[in-house]
Amino acid sequence: MSLKNYNLLEYFMKHVPDVIYFKDKKCRFILVNQAHANSTGLKPEAIIGKTDFDIFPRERANRMFKDDLHVLNTGRPIIDKIERATRPDGIDNYVSTTKIPIYGEKGRIIGLLGITRDITRRVQIENVRKENESISKIS
Repeated sequence: MSLKNYNLLEYFMKHVPDVIYFKDKKCRFILVNQAHANSTGLKPEAIIGKTDFDIFPRERANRMFKDDLHVLNTGRPIIDKIERATRPDGIDNYVSTTKIPIYGEKGRIIGLLGITRDITRRVQIENVRKENESISKIS
């Protein structure tokens, strides 16, 4: 089978490790990848039509909703926003989120695309590096 005949978007959405989602203008999920589903403990089809308020704790949902509205109302993307988050299993981690507007045929914003990557390891390494630099300055 050649790549031309293979559904690359379906493959991408199923296998990429980053959380990927598409939302409409009302901030409802219209498509999520398997990593997003795994991060919530739900199946992808169970997320469709829901908002962050249906899935996440209120405080976290409020933060995500505020960012969604910024993108949807201004047309300006949010690139590499780093935040501390808590996974469904209760473990704290760090994530980098990018949200970009999706434009329809008439040039109006019709939704957004979001990508969230777990960067916990990167943050931990950076913290160790900074700690070592501080110790070196004291010595």
